[in-house]
Amino acid sequence: MPGRLSTRDLIRLNTEIENFVDSDGDLTPISGKDSAIFAIHRYEGGYVCYFRYDVPPSIRQQIEALDPEEALYNHDTVKHIPYALCSKVFAGKGYYFDLVPSPDEFPDAVLHEGCYVIMADGKPVSWAWTQDRNDRAAELAVETLPEYRRRGHARQVVAASASDVVKSGRVAFFSHKIGNVPSEALARSLGVVQCATRWCIPSPKSNAPAQHPLQPSPTIRGNSTPGPRTGIVRAKPPNRMPERVVPT
Repeated sequence: MPGRLSTRDLIRLNTEIENFVDSDGDLTPISGKDSAIFAIHRYEGGYVCYFRYDVPPSIRQQIEALDPEEALYNHDTVKHIPYALCSKVFAGKGYYFDLVPSPDEFPDAVLHEGCYVIMADGKPVSWAWTQDRNDRAAELAVETLPEYRRRGHARQVVAASASDVVKSGRVAFFSHKIGNVPSEALARSLGVVQCATRWCIPSPKSNAPAQHPLQPSPTIRGNSTPGPRTGIVRAKPPNRMPERVVPT
């Protein structure tokens, strides 16, 4: 695990790429972005739950009263709670790189227009970039042209991008939507460590993630004590900020 960060620290760090987490543990949108209304993360130690700052106490109580597994997997139950009404549900798995990928893992990746790419037939055919970032972490995204898939290109460009992120002292995250079999296989091939399973209801105002100039398809992307079986424990600010990761 990077430095001395716990899994809960990593979940918070991933959350802070797209949100400001205030002193009450609530989500406040970063300029140009919309925070999720509600998000729950399951990890090996329990559950972490975040609410957007303006979710009324009565709605929080209804969600917190749910069994964590019901909140995580019974999407209709939460979606039909007033204020959380939304047709969109994002469910995904989040990972982090605990080691710096070796250059031997990406011999064909080159920098092109600000991201790592594989070139073939005179054009970029696979590329990875940091979809969201701050000074402590970055979320990686990847796209490969359909006719060039299943050749190991995505693995190379993501490894190259992650190498730069980790060497800069930041944590590199990679995520995919549940059910995205190719992305799950990519995660296994990269040897990344699963951090959490994440489920959230986005803001109705949310737009698709900004696309890289090479026009990839959008991809999704990630402290509390463990939640009891009878309800969810919401996220709380840590007593200390996680230590900055320093590469060795």
